[in-house]
Amino acid sequence: MHIGVASAPVAIGCGGVSAGVVCEHRGQPGRPPTGLTDDTLRRDTEPVAGPGWPESRGYPVSECLLTIFNEEWEHRLYAERDLDALEVRGA
Repeated sequence: MHIGVASAPVAIGCGGVSAGVVCEHRGQPGRPPTGLTDDTLRRDTEPVAGPGWPESRGYPVSECLLTIFNEEWEHRLYAERDLDALEVRGA
């Protein structure tokens, strides 16, 4: 089972759990992602070759997923704010 995090934006792979988990979760809000186990969340990612940010080292899978879910939450807040502003302008 490969666990890795790429330096490219939003390109992650976490032991069979990848960015697909995030996409799956987007389509089913309120439902937890499937395929995650305590063991998977306790693992570290494998460093990837090449330059990039953050530095290439192992990161806790749980930390990677929390970062992605927090980003998704912030995107939702921005979208709601923007939709509210459009409604006010259209009224």
